[in-house]
This record gives sequence, structure tokens and C-alpha cells, in this order.
Amino acid sequence: MAQPVKAEGELLTIFDGTTLTSGATAVSDPIAVEDQGYFGVYYTISSSGTSHARLWMEESYDNTPSNFAIPASMADIESDITAETPQIKSIAPCPMPFLRFKATALSTADPNMSIVFKLFKQS
Repeated sequence: MAQPVKAEGELLTIFDGTTLTSGATAVSDPIAVEDQGYFGVYYTISSSGTSHARLWMEESYDNTPSNFAIPASMADIESDITAETPQIKSIAPCPMPFLRFKATALSTADPNMSIVFKLFKQS
């Protein structure tokens, strides 16, 4: 019988069914990522109608909220996600010790939209 395999790394829940109302932005707590080299994200949105959301990452040299910025070389994780099926992507942050994630419901979003977002980090 096969033995369960444990992933070598850490899985963090960033947003756990967080409601996104039209135009609102959810902001994660800062996440320390020093000494981590590989990152993957899992996310899915759900709604009672049409979903439209933007997902992106910001980074900082410390965990002060006003010091976070979008890296110049980093595209959005999703500029307008509409699919309500689970998505998985690899991300490559700049070498900064802290990152955080943001999710914004776009103006055409369903008022009952929610997001689940997880980060897997590995050295």
C-alpha cells in the first residue's frame, strides 16, 4: 500500500472564503519569505453570478504597510479572473524578505463573490 507523501515546505492560507464586494480590496498580512526559493499559489473564486477579480502581490524590505510596492518586473497574478475553477501558478518574487497579496473585486463583480487563496513556499 502506498504511503502518504508529505510536501516539503509550508502551506499558508491567505484568504479563506473572504468576501469581495464590488470595488473592495482584501489585503493579506505580511508574509516573511527570506530563505525561501520556490513559491506556488492556489486560488479559486466563487459567486452567485459573474466573478471578476484582480489578484496581485506586493513586496517590501520590512513589514511596514506603507513600504509595500508592486515590483516593476511583476505582472498581476490575475488581472481579471472570471473562471470559478481552481487555478495553480508558480510565482517568482523579487529578492525581498516580505510579501503580501491583494484581491480586488472589479466594478462588474458579483456582490456575493468570495476568494480562497493559498501560498506554498519551499526552500
